[in-house]
Amino acid sequence: MTLRRGALLAACALGLAACGAVQIEAPPGGRIRIMDLDEPAKVRDERVVWYLLWGGKPLSDTSTAETIARHGLREVRVGSHESRFDRAANRGRRGQPVRAAALLAALALTTACSHVTVAAPYARDTRLLRRDEAASVRRQYRAWFAIWGLVRLSGKDPGDVIRDEGLCEVRVRVEDNVPDAGIGVLYTLVEPIGIIPQTIVVEGNRGAGCAEARTERRSG
Repeated sequence: MTLRRGALLAACALGLAACGAVQIEAPPGGRIRIMDLDEPAKVRDERVVWYLLWGGKPLSDTSTAETIARHGLREVRVGSHESRFDRAANRGRRGQPVRAAALLAALALTTACSHVTVAAPYARDTRLLRRDEAASVRRQYRAWFAIWGLVRLSGKDPGDVIRDEGLCEVRVRVEDNVPDAGIGVLYTLVEPIGIIPQTIVVEGNRGAGCAEARTERRSG
């Protein structure tokens, strides 16, 4: 690969790299329990979140609060699935067919997917915090994926953080920020095996509130 071609590929990849975040939180006034992975769910709602300016401006609601309130849910489990290939494919349809096909072929190695599931640890009652509720614990980390998101290399699930920190109340933010995008593009150009990071922020409370949450769950 010549320097010119490498620079062109890097510029195109950076043009497709984007940021964005999903807020996993309870609606105002709601007291929502987080389900574990094995609990059955009667309601399933899946929707696409749209962004403008490479993720800088959300075009639709990025919070789970409205969906929870609309269905009247008291227990939830949430998964965030991010696909960069969709963005590349949508852009590739514009312009001349040959140019679009060449762009998609050149950028195939810079696209990726990742999936993060927010579920409670087994046998632990965990409440989903609202946006306006205080959190005394904050843990931020990166989850690393290989083969363009198919294989997880490292990084805990939110449920692992909930268990390790002894949290009984929690909210989660799953985001692709500017450093994540830059790292993903750099790794793909240097070593094209699809290594990508994703930032996860877990906020919550532990202590006496956990006992109160268990009492409310039993009485309910």
